[in-house]
Amino acid sequence: MPLFRELVFDDENLEELSHHRISEEDVVAVLYGQPKFFANKRGRAGTKLMIGPDRGGRFLAVPIMETSMPGAWRPITAWPASKDQRTRWRQAK
Repeated sequence: MPLFRELVFDDENLEELSHHRISEEDVVAVLYGQPKFFANKRGRAGTKLMIGPDRGGRFLAVPIMETSMPGAWRPITAWPASKDQRTRWRQAK
């Protein structure tokens, strides 16, 4: 079960996603698929890191941050998950 109910997208994060050839739909698919959540590295914009497969089985890493709207989080960007991030996802409960 996700930590939240919805993701908030805007022109800025959609542009960031497009730089990595990732769509809004890809990120939403991770959320409603099998996401696992981890604390993000200190000093990063997103406080959590959501990792999981999209509909096509591609694993994505998505840094997210809480918004002022209850239950809504904002993706900062996303990228194909590294081997270490995929391993972390597999080992998490």
